[in-house]
Amino acid sequence: MRREEVATNGVITLLSITTTPPESLEDGFAVWRPQALAAAGMLAAVLDERVAGREVFEDAIVFHEGTFIGAADMRGRVRTYLPFEVNRADRRALDRLAELTASESSPVARAARLYRRAALEGPTADAYAMLWVAAECFSEHRSPSKKDIEKALKAGGMNPDGLPISIGRLIELRGKIQHHGVESDDRLTMAFYEMEAVVRTLIRQEAEIEGGWWPAADNPAGFSAPFDAAVATAQQDRETEWHRDDLPPVELPAELRVPRRTANPHLDPRLQIDPRIGDSAPLIAACVLDAIEWIDPEMSLRIDYERPPNAPSDLTSAANAERLWISEEMLDPATLDEPKGFVSLVWELVRLVGFAYAQRIGIESRGNGVASVEAMGCWLQYLRLVKHGELPAEELAIPRGTDLLSLGKLAGWAAAGDARALARLKELEGDPHHLAASILEVLAKTPLAAPVHLLDGTAENQPA
Repeated sequence: MRREEVATNGVITLLSITTTPPESLEDGFAVWRPQALAAAGMLAAVLDERVAGREVFEDAIVFHEGTFIGAADMRGRVRTYLPFEVNRADRRALDRLAELTASESSPVARAARLYRRAALEGPTADAYAMLWVAAECFSEHRSPSKKDIEKALKAGGMNPDGLPISIGRLIELRGKIQHHGVESDDRLTMAFYEMEAVVRTLIRQEAEIEGGWWPAADNPAGFSAPFDAAVATAQQDRETEWHRDDLPPVELPAELRVPRRTANPHLDPRLQIDPRIGDSAPLIAACVLDAIEWIDPEMSLRIDYERPPNAPSDLTSAANAERLWISEEMLDPATLDEPKGFVSLVWELVRLVGFAYAQRIGIESRGNGVASVEAMGCWLQYLRLVKHGELPAEELAIPRGTDLLSLGKLAGWAAAGDARALARLKELEGDPHHLAASILEVLAKTPLAAPVHLLDGTAENQPA
């Protein structure tokens, strides 16, 4: 390690490491960086902190037997964020934050400082240990127990049983790092982001902050099932490819299917939920919020439990511009415990949000407007759960009738991209064909709300 003059009264400390490069440069950086930082820290401990002060930049310059081989910018552990807009729930959390007063010695302030340092460090062993120190700020014990953390997470709206790595495994990894000197582990990256989400939850709970979405596109805990598992899988088995000449051309971005997750969705200010809905409120709220994020993030809705006046006896759900209604049968716990009942509820909730949006923008649910409202609901339903979800399109029964509801469903699904629905629509003749085709034309030009629009992989939406 030596110091070089780089400007008038400017000195920089260079740290060099003699080593055999591994097959993966990414693995090498993961080892070299903590070695260099440890060397700087030990030297500062012997002399003082001026020897190794603020980090200015971080590059790797490679030599072999004194000959310059090449240089590489340190780009590892750079976090990316999806282009989510700040919505009403986010603003509610920020307003609460503006009202927060906390002394610099309070648990929430200490934890926030440690959280920030760990987040800037990235998924390293040191940062993981620092997150645990942040978590200890909220515990009366020397270190929070599994029971303590699970209780706090449940209170903060996070399901401990749904974490990619269990709390017990997180504690086990902490012990290996802090007491056995483990620097690398296959689970470390995922465990870091998961523990980061845990500390964020603890900070928000202590500060009584509600609302706001999970950040960090590379954090599985920020995604709803089944996407969390896919994100976790994508983090594994990364490879480094060295290009001696020009970099290859960048591929066009692929379509990304992202349902965001929020803590305590039933407390979101955009929703008013009938208390008689009971334990199903968080599930229903999560589905409705997810749907409105795709079409109008500023939308507000009531969710009722009581059958609307004059509703037909065979009706199990309904919607107008301001509220949704779900019947007791659809919310029966025995029904929701079955996969078919659960899927039916989610399928219907997305459709109802589309109904409400159509009426909110002025489409009346009477006359030919019935077909338009139905089309808007089915269009959103197909886009969210088929095109951007896991529901197989081939399982949908294409309507064969020419009544207004059937025509609306055909137009909605065709506008969303279903080839069978489009083929059936083209078979129609006369007024049914003209009505369905006109609805299709309007829906085909209707954009989804940002940020989903920004994530669309179609050619016309590619950035220049």
